[in-house]
Amino acid sequence: MRILLLIIITSTLLFSCKKKQSTSDLPQPQPKPQELPTEMNTTIVDSIQELQEKKGVKKIWDLRAELTQEEFNQLEGAELERVLIRPIYSKIFDLEENDSLVIPQLTEGQKLLYFFRQIDETMTEGNAHQTYQPSLIQQIPDNKKTIDKLKNKDLTILLKKVYNQHQLAESTNARIDKNQMQSFKKEYIQHQKNYYSQLEEYIRNHPKEFVKFKD
Repeated sequence: MRILLLIIITSTLLFSCKKKQSTSDLPQPQPKPQELPTEMNTTIVDSIQELQEKKGVKKIWDLRAELTQEEFNQLEGAELERVLIRPIYSKIFDLEENDSLVIPQLTEGQKLLYFFRQIDETMTEGNAHQTYQPSLIQQIPDNKKTIDKLKNKDLTILLKKVYNQHQLAESTNARIDKNQMQSFKKEYIQHQKNYYSQLEEYIRNHPKEFVKFKD
């Protein structure tokens, strides 16, 4: 009886040791990788802002389109402008529509293209008195030198009238004159083709402000 009891105890101990050994050989669960904090994107944006505020800082991004000379020569009109502005829009999208970080990175020609496209969309879409963006209109004085690169006095005068109309409405807490703004819109559309022709002429005369040539 004692012999049988010893055999049972010995077997139990051996089985227990083997079980511990086999479980120790199994791959152990790895700790989960630490997730990036949600504030990471904000931190990156803030860092870029700080860099841009420093005088003489080197540009972070080159947002010119990458084309060969032949590709550039073949593009024209609206298609040319779409290709050139695409890298700019893409970067603004990446930064959650924060164009204040992108604009300082642009060449003078790109600033002209970007601001002109904003004005064009605002002046041609929907009802003029509803689609004029106050934040965009407020930028007109600061962008006067940019728009002047088109050498079109009619456009400069028109934008000044739009700006003055907004300033008048804000200073008197009055509604924007719907008929007056509609008149500005018609005037813009009447000369729109000419504005685009002058924009393309500027692009052709200053290609390296818009294109990083691959050849």
